[in-house]
Amino acid sequence: MINKIKNIIYRGLSLALVLSIVVPMMMPMVVFAGTYTVNNWDEYKEKLKEDIRKQEASIIINYSGSEIFSTEYFARLKIADIYEEAKEELPKYYGELNIISQTTLPVLDGNLNTSLKSVTHTIKYKNSAKDFAEIRTILNEEYKTIKLRLLTTRR
Repeated sequence: MINKIKNIIYRGLSLALVLSIVVPMMMPMVVFAGTYTVNNWDEYKEKLKEDIRKQEASIIINYSGSEIFSTEYFARLKIADIYEEAKEELPKYYGELNIISQTTLPVLDGNLNTSLKSVTHTIKYKNSAKDFAEIRTILNEEYKTIKLRLLTTRR
């Protein structure tokens, strides 16, 4: 019985060791653009979250809302706030821990009372969606192996 427990602990520690080595070694990945049209900030944030989950490198959001900004600076502040809110609402492995860098390029209409036309977020990720799929596959295989061992040791 003690040997069985040691074996299960050993497998768990082996899995943790493999993940701690493999995950940091993965190269930063760049993927392609998602383009959307939204008319309010809630939709904007949802589209941002959706594409960060998909690991999109470029997220283009056309904004058709009625909000007017007095300067480009205030538009940039609003965009930055929404981006941070979106990132905070995601699991850390998609957002904070996986995003290497992010740039934002707003396009405004240029009138005295400025309205936002579109925003392009360019994001570099440490791990791609493919990397996450491979990790899930490895974890599922290890889980099945551990579960199978538990079932065979109980007999």
